[in-house]
Amino acid sequence: MNIKMDSCYFRLLILVIFIIFPCNLSAQCIKSTPCTCLREDGMGYDITSLKNEKYFVAEKNFTFQPCKNSNLTFDSSKLNESECNSTSICMLNSENHSIDLGKFEEGVWEFPKNAKNAHLIFHHKSANKSVIYETIINLICCPDCATTHLNIDLIQENKYNLTFLSEKNCLIRLKSLGLSTGSVLVILLCVFSSLYFIGGAVALKMFRGAVGLELIPNYDFWSDLPGLVRDGVAFTFSGCSVVSYERI
Repeated sequence: MNIKMDSCYFRLLILVIFIIFPCNLSAQCIKSTPCTCLREDGMGYDITSLKNEKYFVAEKNFTFQPCKNSNLTFDSSKLNESECNSTSICMLNSENHSIDLGKFEEGVWEFPKNAKNAHLIFHHKSANKSVIYETIINLICCPDCATTHLNIDLIQENKYNLTFLSEKNCLIRLKSLGLSTGSVLVILLCVFSSLYFIGGAVALKMFRGAVGLELIPNYDFWSDLPGLVRDGVAFTFSGCSVVSYERI
């Protein structure tokens, strides 16, 4: 009975190891500049060329320049009350004030779960520090778009959702395919784990004539490990105090 239970614990342990340390890492896009982000597979997004454009307007209420800070003050705005002399995204409010919604260096690349497109998200404090504006810009890949478009999706209190359509928003190869440090470490883990278990089993078979569970190197350690982990977790959650049998 104990052998069967130990076997189950061992199989569960191996399963957990391969779940926590997969040999194929999922790609994650890391911001390298305010206008580019790079995934581990060499693919990424680069909208740097939009820096050469003046700015983009959405329904005369929003102006946006993703790759540099510019004077985005609206012509109809009260110039002496404008906050948009040097910014990346600006809004004209109902009182004809140009409101700064974020500098280009404040933009953060994000990829919401199940989303097909990258998002640029800005969080910016108002001039008097009393309000934090959130602007989410959905970057839509539009390879057939002759021009770039900025549209309004949703306007809520201090929160704005915009859609930015451009051929520059498409996923492209930015770097020749190579292995990252994380990938190398995971590959080494898989290789040495395989050598440890397979090589150990072969050696035990040849030199000791081991069979069955005896083929697992250091079987006593691996069979005891789940119990040790359980005791460690219990010890941690008990405030690092030893629970005696009398107290139980």
